[in-house]
Amino acid sequence: MTLKMTPNKDSSNTLQYLISLLDQGQMRSNPPTYSNDIFKAGQATLKLPHSTVRTMNPPSLSDWLKIRNEMKPVVIKNLISDWPALQKWDLNYFWTVMAQRTVPIEIGKRYTDADWGQKLLRFEDFLSKLYKGDKTKEKVYLAQHPLLEQIPQLENDIIVPDYCYIGNNGDDAELNAWIGPEGTISSLHTDNKYNLFAQIKGRKLFKLIDPEYSSKFEVIDEVMFNSSRLDIENNDVIASLNSDDVIIENVILEEGDVLFIPKLYWHYVRSLTASISLSMWFE
Repeated sequence: MTLKMTPNKDSSNTLQYLISLLDQGQMRSNPPTYSNDIFKAGQATLKLPHSTVRTMNPPSLSDWLKIRNEMKPVVIKNLISDWPALQKWDLNYFWTVMAQRTVPIEIGKRYTDADWGQKLLRFEDFLSKLYKGDKTKEKVYLAQHPLLEQIPQLENDIIVPDYCYIGNNGDDAELNAWIGPEGTISSLHTDNKYNLFAQIKGRKLFKLIDPEYSSKFEVIDEVMFNSSRLDIENNDVIASLNSDDVIIENVILEEGDVLFIPKLYWHYVRSLTASISLSMWFE
């Protein structure tokens, strides 16, 4: 089919609109169909540690200040229940919105491994690799990426909680997306900001250690002083830490949950299924 356009004052606007549709993948034929079963399968059926972190419904603003000042992790239920993202965000929606966009993808199981790397992929190619989930090939992970800056329309699908603005001069939270298959790992590390970590699709295992125990294990080096290669899912490592009086806190983060991670709190993360998450960092 040939699209014929007669030049007029609206031609440039029409052309820009068509280009935007092409860029978003909305005029492409035969889009793939991805099942949401990938957010329910995988390691979700394995025996997992019991959650040991306090769970609550959204606190008042005054109670929130107390929680933040206590510097202890908390799981908040029902905080993002009104987010359109909980219903809309899946691989099919992302394909429609940004199939042709280019994103930086991590290659490998965890960023502290020697064979870890990064490369640029079209989003549709990333989604295809993620969905196939071939365990004999490299894992792909869109990690810590400002996706909502790249695709501003996604901002309509979330509502940043007021907690992110209290006591920080009203500065905007730093929003980063995490999209990947089952089995991706973020090695034990700390962040220098508070974090409200929202689980939108799938499940994740968090293991957390209070910074008061930082002297009990080694960091990678002087450059990566906020990261450790310590495998805190290894039973021998866990036993060694326990014998040294180190307390490891466990969280199974379900869809719709938000985990508050205090600044400088050590945390290790593994995806139990394919997963879509959003971190909201703030001072």
